[in-house]
Amino acid sequence: MKQTRIFDIEVSRNCNLSCAFCPREAMGKHGFMEPATFENFLKNAGLQSDDIVIFCGLGESLLNKSFPGYLARLRELQPRIAIQLVTNGTLLKSQTVTPLLDSRINCIMVSFNGVDAPTYETLMKGARFADTIANLDYTLEEIRKRENSRTRLMVTFILAKENLHEEEKINEFWKSKGIGTSPQYMHNRGGFVDMETMSPPESNEPPGRPCTYFEEYHFIAWNGDVMFCCHDIQHKYLLGNINKDSMRVIQSRKKRFIKENKWPDICQTCPAPGLPNPGN
Repeated sequence: MKQTRIFDIEVSRNCNLSCAFCPREAMGKHGFMEPATFENFLKNAGLQSDDIVIFCGLGESLLNKSFPGYLARLRELQPRIAIQLVTNGTLLKSQTVTPLLDSRINCIMVSFNGVDAPTYETLMKGARFADTIANLDYTLEEIRKRENSRTRLMVTFILAKENLHEEEKINEFWKSKGIGTSPQYMHNRGGFVDMETMSPPESNEPPGRPCTYFEEYHFIAWNGDVMFCCHDIQHKYLLGNINKDSMRVIQSRKKRFIKENKWPDICQTCPAPGLPNPGN
């Protein structure tokens, strides 16, 4: 059975927020993906109609002025491919929402932590609760205006030990607004994030077990680096660079890692493999 490939494309490592759960201070260089690098991704990835492209990474994609062109180019090349965006929602205005909907994007996923202003503005430093709520309301209205639109607007939020009991309340808050939810578990991001108020739930499996995401997820950083994992924020374990390496070469390197079963140090304390992923 053919495995669906998921490409996580970082068109921006810059961000307009300083979220408490983001390891931004530990990251190396920041920047935007240049058009030439995106074209090399299209050239070397060998995209197929059943692949999934997620614009996420470790920054805010909507800050990249070239992003609307990337969406249009991708849709031109693969009209039926699934396209998703993960955004903090603060830039969902008419000038950004229109190109998203014009590209027939499949899903706009907004990272939104907290259902009240004090919690939200503490965790997502630099954002205002009322403003981002207004942006989501506007985006949902624009989606509904478009006849036969297949774009979904969803919210993703972090579940930690400390707020597991609030999951139902959070889901109901967004359901009342007509917006779906996709909770994610708190992650230590390769050991770079340590918060007293947000800690990973207990894993069902011991850390260091073979990763369940490694083979199908391909994380491509803003400079073209194909990273071992999205949590390798300092680019210590590279599989190649999309500016020069084809996905055939990169996937062969991945298969060698899987066969040898020798995982990097960042995998030894990772809580992700043993946790169910409610976002899938």
